[in-house]
Amino acid sequence: MTDPGSSRAQSPPDAMIYAGARQRAIRFLRNYVAHRESVDGLRKLIFLYREIGDWREAEKVLLAHENTLLEYLPQSFGEIAITAGKSDATADALRLWRLRANLDRSNLEGLDELAKTSAGPQLRALYLQLKLDDPRSTAPDRALRILR
Repeated sequence: MTDPGSSRAQSPPDAMIYAGARQRAIRFLRNYVAHRESVDGLRKLIFLYREIGDWREAEKVLLAHENTLLEYLPQSFGEIAITAGKSDATADALRLWRLRANLDRSNLEGLDELAKTSAGPQLRALYLQLKLDDPRSTAPDRALRILR
């Protein structure tokens, strides 16, 4: 392959992932997205970083390409928050979840999973505060029901 931005570059990482070679797939995808910014490639790279528990790198990729990934920002912030919570990075998990909530308060997908991490105990306080800050929103009440 002479063009590192070729669409054929998407297949080798899939094979590497399937074979359990996540680190090799990450290196391959980093090179790929450096030459051809692709939503699929970026999402796969973020997924791989989350899979190996490296939420910091996942966040860096997301923030470096936020304009390309605009549609996926809320979901991605939530997924990275869960990974941070599983890594006992409580403050960062809550920070990332707040970013998600600021972008899309109504989608609570993943909240139950985040509640099972180190960030769990502080989520109730976050949604009680959101309820005070935005009394017209139904999301805090729905979140508090999930967190019971």
